[in-house]
Amino acid sequence: MGHQRLTMVPKTMKSCGDRDRMTANHETYLLMASAQNDMEDWVKTIRRVIWAPFGGGIFGQRLEDTVRYERRYGTHLAPTLVEQCADFIRQRGLKEEGLFRLPGQANLVKELQEAFDCGEKPLFDSNTDVHTVASLLKLYLRELPEPVIPYAKYDEFLSCAKLFTKEQESGMKELIKQVKTLPPVNFNLLKYICRFLDEVQSYSDINKMSVQNLGTVFGPNILRPKVENPVTIMEGTRTKVAVCFRGDPEGRILEQRNIELESEVMTLHEELDQERKKYTMVEIKMRNTERAREDAEKRNEMLQKEMEQFFSTFGDLTVETRRPDRSNTIWIQ
Repeated sequence: MGHQRLTMVPKTMKSCGDRDRMTANHETYLLMASAQNDMEDWVKTIRRVIWAPFGGGIFGQRLEDTVRYERRYGTHLAPTLVEQCADFIRQRGLKEEGLFRLPGQANLVKELQEAFDCGEKPLFDSNTDVHTVASLLKLYLRELPEPVIPYAKYDEFLSCAKLFTKEQESGMKELIKQVKTLPPVNFNLLKYICRFLDEVQSYSDINKMSVQNLGTVFGPNILRPKVENPVTIMEGTRTKVAVCFRGDPEGRILEQRNIELESEVMTLHEELDQERKKYTMVEIKMRNTERAREDAEKRNEMLQKEMEQFFSTFGDLTVETRRPDRSNTIWIQ
């Protein structure tokens, strides 16, 4: 069972760092849940409600709410956390092998997440691990209530990707059309991420993070269906497309980069066929096992009946038989 101690603090507190000034007069509550995951969800929700007015609670917060709050401090294409992580990686991590693929230090990622959620603005320095910052960025995108391209636009973008694989020119026109229909905050974040990832892949000979690898890592956080199943996952893999934004003076020129993944798709199809064959073999074995069990039960029933008949017959044979009546016997000499 999960449990968490919650302390009610005055409204004048501006960050979690002010907790050091708490006195014994503050009210403390003990929350308990049936599972640790439920408890963590409760704590996140409570933090979001408490610290959102002070710029906190951004993990799991709607993108438009985060942008609306940060506008009071200036105009940005992306939330401050995203820009801070990207700037740090630009300075120290573009040549780091396995960037965004290798995990960071889980405890530090959690500490940084809690700090940002409490409205603090922790700074990264030379001692900060690049993979930890990369993991923090992925975590923020993953916990957005909706992916960067909203669920409502999933089918349209998937259709664009399919069309692009058949007819690039028509696919490009439709893609530009759909991108322009995105809400401004989503458009700006998608533009920022794609520009940044384009920088990352330009060092792919060093960091080993090609467009394909980056698409695998970031794809689900940018475009995914609301309800995932094997069919939608396979469709998304078959029509994987990366969209990179390049800015002209007006910042509205789009450059489309198609990712050719035919060999990967063929490999996935082969793996899927192998899995289907394995599943079929398991299914056959299960049916054979069930049939064998039924046959064994029938044999046991037959054996039980034979044993009962045997003991019944054996019982009759054990009864003492009558001796022959010698008085009526005729002896022939």
